[in-house]
Amino acid sequence: TNPVVTLGSNATFPAGHIIQSVTTVTRDTDSTTSSTYQDSSTSQAITTVATNSKLLITVYSGMVTPSDNRVITTIKRAITNGATTTDLTGGYDDGMMRVTGNNWNPRYYDWIDVPDQSAGTTITYTAMFRNQDDSETIYFSHENTFVRISVYEIAV
Repeated sequence: TNPVVTLGSNATFPAGHIIQSVTTVTRDTDSTTSSTYQDSSTSQAITTVATNSKLLITVYSGMVTPSDNRVITTIKRAITNGATTTDLTGGYDDGMMRVTGNNWNPRYYDWIDVPDQSAGTTITYTAMFRNQDDSETIYFSHENTFVRISVYEIAV
């Protein structure tokens, strides 16, 4: 049999170790013609267990882009009782990822966030998207696909 190990509340993990992870998967259709970032229907909250942790956010989405339109993506961070940062890239024109073409483009992107918060802080991350040129409808997620957002807390 495998032994069961119980760690005390004061256990310390070495820097770089993942100390918790949370994931949400949705199958909603998210679309827009707007060149302003829109919230997708996919978000994930995490309550930190350590102070000043790094957080790795990963997003997978099945995107659809008609003609020569572009889907541009980013991640929004909202700290409970704190600030909301709409675009973690700080306003980079191409966001975290830009998808171009006339087809279905499943994509994966990630970001390391360092929000400098105390243990017990709840932070919600939301996948966001926009159309580059305000014309045809683009899809961040479409029928027969899904969006997954995962957040990993990393010890520092």
